Amino acid sequence: MKSSTFWMVAYLWRWLNPSMLSQYAMVSVLYDRSHEYFVAVHRLGYLPVVMVAMFGQVEKKDFSDFLCVG
Repeated sequence: MKSSTFWMVAYLWRWLNPSMLSQYAMVSVLYDRSHEYFVAVHRLGYLPVVMVAMFGQVEKKDFSDFLCVG
């Protein structure tokens, strides 16, 4: 848990997890901006999620290498 990659994955997951995205959607409905929100998520929303997944795979590989060495 001391690697910087782990902390980056954990921090990004905090902001990009599905429950937070649904809360953002509820706020956009409250302010009558749901169309703009869903267009933005459709166009740009998948990029941060893919980046978090890639960092997660790197962390998983580092951890499995650590277990094999130890």
